Amino acid sequence: MRQLCRRMIPAGTVIWALLLASAALTLEPDYVLEPEDSISIVVMRHGDLNVSAVIPPDGKIVMPAVGEILAAGKTRAQLTTEITERLRGRVADPEVSVMLQGMRTQRVYVLGTGTGQHILDLKPGWRVTEAITAVGGLTARPELTHAKLFKADGRAIPLDLDKIMRVPQDPGNVPLDPGDVLSVESLVRGLAYLMGAVSSPGMRDLQDGWRVFELLAAAGGLTIAPQHAAARLLRRNGKILDLDLVKILSAPESPENVTIESGDVLAVLPSVLTGAYVIGRVVKPGFYQLGPGTGIAQAIRAAGGPQAGVELAKVQVYHADGTQEIMDVQKSYVERDPSLDKPLRGGDAVLVP
Repeated sequence: MRQLCRRMIPAGTVIWALLLASAALTLEPDYVLEPEDSISIVVMRHGDLNVSAVIPPDGKIVMPAVGEILAAGKTRAQLTTEITERLRGRVADPEVSVMLQGMRTQRVYVLGTGTGQHILDLKPGWRVTEAITAVGGLTARPELTHAKLFKADGRAIPLDLDKIMRVPQDPGNVPLDPGDVLSVESLVRGLAYLMGAVSSPGMRDLQDGWRVFELLAAAGGLTIAPQHAAARLLRRNGKILDLDLVKILSAPESPENVTIESGDVLAVLPSVLTGAYVIGRVVKPGFYQLGPGTGIAQAIRAAGGPQAGVELAKVQVYHADGTQEIMDVQKSYVERDPSLDKPLRGGDAVLVP
């Protein structure tokens, strides 16, 4: 009976080794162990030395008779060889097998102001757009977002999010690999508001470095001449700044062109206006709201100018107080010289005969 048992032990050992080998064949031979991989280490005929463990973040496991050993960064074959060598002299003819019981989750990372901070379990076939969708999308429009993909092999790939979000099949929508880091930085630094005499009043995404000039441009510019506009910037902290739009628009480098902060409100309102009628032989007769100090020639220009062939040598001005004047404004109209132009008063009527 004892002889039979002796003969059976080697046979059982061989069968066990074959089972372990067949399990190992399901993996790529060069698969490198990393933290979170779950492994089993079996030492034949020495069950007290067997270990099952999840590789911790430092990559090291502890094994009886061996002590601490670095598992991360090694293939199963390399780890088997190292354990076998350490057991020599302590165990007769050590036979060691390392099995992978569970693979670590493959992850990618999405970081930055454009999406927040996220760690994602990588799904098969994922590209950049799938990762962005998984984190809930962008916090700003794609064209206001800068992105780079840092590959695990050290490459940094710039991304055109505006393009790939519109056309996901574009080659620029790069496939993701385990360990990739997607950096998404929003250029938007808050919101600012415009109201009053601008082409498109409302809320605007505030970009880095924007000042009054850039905010007005984003709103399509003014709907009245800057010299007729009174502008105020209302800060979130309650501070109010009166702005000179003539200076800002003619010299953007001026200190008057202050930086816009998140939550600011820019109000552009007409300054005190003069209402005057422009009638007679002009292109667009009617009632016009004019800036303070507007002259007769300027009022005619606001009405589209005189009709073809009409001279402005005898323009009649009817004042609201009942008085009347006849003015030669041909020169001031042609030369656009305000010093030659007589200012109107509220309620005046200008007749071009």
